[in-house]
Amino acid sequence: MEHQTINILDLIPHRAPFIMIDTIEPGEHRNIWSRFYIANDNILLEKEHFSESGLIENMAQTAGAGSGYISSLDPGPGRVGYIGGLKNLHIYSFPVAGSTIQTEVSYVNQVMSALIVEGKVFQNEKLMASCELRIFIQS
Repeated sequence: MEHQTINILDLIPHRAPFIMIDTIEPGEHRNIWSRFYIANDNILLEKEHFSESGLIENMAQTAGAGSGYISSLDPGPGRVGYIGGLKNLHIYSFPVAGSTIQTEVSYVNQVMSALIVEGKVFQNEKLMASCELRIFIQS
């Protein structure tokens, strides 16, 4: 796949200090990957670890950026998505500040204006967290 630079700020409404992804890369089979360096001054740290809220927000922003990227490929008007639900959240370990995580979001199903995605956060190939997100797309 040819490497291209994708500006995260064009894909998500968040702004500093609440951006929890650095880059995204489209994968195969409707998957999106993101990378995020957890800075020592990140607002979602708890005792030098990326918090549960940080992990959830990272998965949600990856899903949102992926949806924004897919929407940008369509010449029609852009679509805005909202997280409408979280299911089966599992946190196995909390990443430490000063490390990088990789997040995979897989688009499972779409029912009318609702997308169902699975998110998984990894650090050095070790699964740190996973969940299912429901994203509602505004027409």
